[in-house]
Amino acid sequence: MIIMQSWKKKKDGTKTRWNYLKCSQYRRSNDCVNHVPITYEHLRHTIIQELKKESDKVNFNLEECLTSNNEKKIKQLERKMEANKLKKTKLLDVYLEGIIDKVEYEEKRENLIKDNENMEDQIFLLSNQAANEVNIKYIQEALDSLNNTKQDLFHVFQILIEKGIIYEDGQMDLRYSFSLNHS
Repeated sequence: MIIMQSWKKKKDGTKTRWNYLKCSQYRRSNDCVNHVPITYEHLRHTIIQELKKESDKVNFNLEECLTSNNEKKIKQLERKMEANKLKKTKLLDVYLEGIIDKVEYEEKRENLIKDNENMEDQIFLLSNQAANEVNIKYIQEALDSLNNTKQDLFHVFQILIEKGIIYEDGQMDLRYSFSLNHS
């Protein structure tokens, strides 16, 4: 999302400014729908209200929520690693049958190995208890700073929100980094 600005000059020489948000993906390649203009203030207010509602739900069991989310992510990564192992054996079969040459085989094999290494690193980070405690601390501080709506909350939004989707009719779905019910 980017902020688009428009203004109107009044007879007395002052300007009235409007800041509204537009999907940058739509402007570049028309891959996104063109939803009705949303003012920055309205979006910010809506996000703050949604975050407060969600934080009230999870405030008491924040540690449980994060650990269960981490466990789900670890299981998902382990399934992907198993799928990569299966792909690796199938790739060997394809190479032995002569369908692909040695260079292509080695390229794809290296990619699978790198993917597995990245997933192992992610699993290690997710299972690391000290990192989880730091995440809980950051999330708790970010939730506490939601009460001060006069300050810039961009860093708070980055900590608390994984992904946000705004539909053509203006409805918004947020995926929180601390919630139990996101995948």
